[in-house]
Amino acid sequence: MLGVLALAGCDGSVDANDTSVTYRGRVTTESQTSNSLHRLQQTAEVVADAEVRAYLITDDGTSVETGAVSTTDASGTYSLTLDQEASFVLLTASKGSFSSQVVAYRQSSDGDIVDVAPMTAETDAEAEVYLEARKQASTDDDAEGAVTLADVALYVDASVAADLAANSTTAAEIAAALRAGREAEEAYADEAAEDEGTTGDAPSKDRREAARAAYAVLQARLAAATTAEAATDAYLEFEEAMIALYDESRTNLAIQAQARQTGRVAMERETASLSADTRFALEQEAALEAAVTTAMAIEDAFEASGAGSARLTALANARAALLTDLRAATSFDALAEAQAAYESAVESELAAELNVSVSLLNTARSAASTARTSLQAALSTAVTAQAIAQAHLSYFAAATSAIASSLEASSNASLGAEVLVLLTLQ
Repeated sequence: MLGVLALAGCDGSVDANDTSVTYRGRVTTESQTSNSLHRLQQTAEVVADAEVRAYLITDDGTSVETGAVSTTDASGTYSLTLDQEASFVLLTASKGSFSSQVVAYRQSSDGDIVDVAPMTAETDAEAEVYLEARKQASTDDDAEGAVTLADVALYVDASVAADLAANSTTAAEIAAALRAGREAEEAYADEAAEDEGTTGDAPSKDRREAARAAYAVLQARLAAATTAEAATDAYLEFEEAMIALYDESRTNLAIQAQARQTGRVAMERETASLSADTRFALEQEAALEAAVTTAMAIEDAFEASGAGSARLTALANARAALLTDLRAATSFDALAEAQAAYESAVESELAAELNVSVSLLNTARSAASTARTSLQAALSTAVTAQAIAQAHLSYFAAATSAIASSLEASSNASLGAEVLVLLTLQ
């Protein structure tokens, strides 16, 4: 910025002082950053002589121009300095009919240089969705709300960006779906942790802070990446970090899994009107988050019950295969097949651990049908994240009790119930 601005209502982390921050990045015509693992990479062209501008992002998602301007060099790189610190800055690039944008994130611990992810069609779409998410955010002490920049980067891929560019869907619709999922997930985690008497910060606060930290790492790695493989590796590690966001000392894995399943259900209620590609992209990522967190919770339950190393290794291998299959899926049928293969592996290990037949386990799972009917009835009238969360809290309690009763003759009914109830909504 060329001068210090006094802006009301901007991101709460904006601080007008004598500290200047330089943002460095690159402008490209690439369709994707790294978040499109099933699609062919296309050759990126850098954009020289593009005008780059910086905007501060207000709490309500409005972007306010700072007056800072830079121009990309022959390699498409730019360096732009603001005389003001801010957690989130919108950087835009334009040249003729070309335009792109990216949201840069600066942690309070960062120095005076921020290396920004390259501008691509994906980052352009991410910025659009992120600003809409900020506009829709519930009023609380966190300007971002439940949908962080990391969440947007996780869910918006090249297919979503293409749909936005083609006006097949809107940023507001995507933001609404993400918000529905994250708000329900956080409401469940916070309520369940409170019911358990957990002390310390709410799980939702843990999740948001960890998400921002994960995005900071992704941003730095994408800025430094010189190959498509490096960018893809950065994204894969980011995705895995986003799966394990909660502080396990305050939120056990079972609660995390149930919260993720609740969020997935809530988000899918909002995706029906989206274009086919965007709907699949969002639901695939939600399925992956919920499924892998559930698998981790199942392994934790087995380990806590004293299962042997061979059993735990088999479950870990099943989780790894599930992650690979979900990432590779290109249809809803493929997602279902991946989940079915994983559940079959778990049931086999559980039957051996409890010394019962798989058919008995299937009968036990069906004992949750009454609870599921009640859940569907509750969801049909639920219009808030809290109502959706409460419906799932009631469901998991009732389903666990019903399954445990049907397994009471087994050697470890509690383990059976804890594992099977986690599979009933997958």
